[in-house]
Amino acid sequence: MDNLHGRFYTNLEETGQTVAIDVRKREVVNTWRSCDDPSGVAVDTKRGFVFVACSDHVIILDPLHDGRVAGSISTGEGVDNVDYDELRSTSFPRQPVAEFLPILSDRVL
Repeated sequence: MDNLHGRFYTNLEETGQTVAIDVRKREVVNTWRSCDDPSGVAVDTKRGFVFVACSDHVIILDPLHDGRVAGSISTGEGVDNVDYDELRSTSFPRQPVAEFLPILSDRVL
């Protein structure tokens, strides 16, 4: 949820898309192709980026520029969610089967 811009983001796993919903208007305002198997979403409201968890990587969408992919970070297999800590500008992909926790700071973005 991006409270600053009034947007809720979610994935359509069946179609490999990520959608933006304007919570005030209660309507879908954007739909972007994200990856074959999107499973989690996190938002960086300061920069406007949307992080999408894919099975073996995290992609960064830029909703302010038509949802273009601003980056992709390989994480290894098993990613099923992603969190973002705005205070530390750090993303944490969740990998329940992995033996390590990838930590992605804004230095790589």
